[in-house]
Amino acid sequence: MAIKELKSRFRRDGEVQDRFQREGKVAASLPHRNIVQVYDFWRDRDHRYLVMELVDGLDLAALLRRTGALPLHVALAVVGQVCEGVAFAHSRGIIHRDLKPSNLFITREGVAKVGDFGVAHLMGASQLTQPGLALGTFSYMSPEQIRGEHLTPASDVFSLGIVLYELLTGRRPFVDGDTDSVTAKILSERPAPPRQIKRGISRPVQRIVLRCLRKQPIRRFRSCAALQRAIARIIGGKPADWEALIRRYVQLLPAEGEVPHHLGRHLHVSGHFHRRLRRLVLVTGLMAAAIWGGISLGAVDRIISSTLSWAGTLFPFQPVSSSSPHTR
Repeated sequence: MAIKELKSRFRRDGEVQDRFQREGKVAASLPHRNIVQVYDFWRDRDHRYLVMELVDGLDLAALLRRTGALPLHVALAVVGQVCEGVAFAHSRGIIHRDLKPSNLFITREGVAKVGDFGVAHLMGASQLTQPGLALGTFSYMSPEQIRGEHLTPASDVFSLGIVLYELLTGRRPFVDGDTDSVTAKILSERPAPPRQIKRGISRPVQRIVLRCLRKQPIRRFRSCAALQRAIARIIGGKPADWEALIRRYVQLLPAEGEVPHHLGRHLHVSGHFHRRLRRLVLVTGLMAAAIWGGISLGAVDRIISSTLSWAGTLFPFQPVSSSSPHTR
């Protein structure tokens, strides 16, 4: 286990104390494999503590500093697992509001975990801040979060879109040295397509990322469960298979220093090649059937046309003229 203590400079700040205690209560109500567990909260005079699960691994921010970016299937497997944990929180009426690489962890066993529910929003509950005040990390906020508007699960989907963009390309979609400029870009600008930033990102993956980053919540994936299903259609397998993929990648990482860009590029979810082969065979079969059907229909048309022509030579059609002398 790990013990998290509130820093001394915040001990006189009642709002920060309330958030620290709320983090403990919220996380303790979310028993899930993909969420960092909190077991207890207690206070001793001015000191406040959380007893938490000790995550044997590293956070994604530290990993990105070493790798620059993650291999495509590893990045998708990580975000797919995170979706599992965040979707569970949403089912309990909790929106995280601060999803970013430093709050996401992967263990040596390949399990991705969501941590730090300190600014989580309870759907339907009163907020600890004044209306219109944004909470979270600006670079990973959704437009409605920046404006201090009503939040839905789609708000966390937007933040996960930024995380996935960064894991794939090594950079955030909205970047500037000035906080106001970052928020202005999130509110009004379209991000550069990931394929323009880094080669090797497939078009289906790019469509997933850009759909997450749409400005209107209704145009994004409505839930993390829907985002997870879209990821599963690309990499295949189940969360247990994704854990095995990440575990193999973690085992390849050197003990320290930068990680070669090509490391883990060949990794796929078990059975990925066979699924692609079956899909190719199915598509090829359907195309062959369509082509053969077209040829067959064309042959039938030619047979019918030639038969009618032959019949016309045996029984020539003689039209009757109105000026014929036999006509009365």
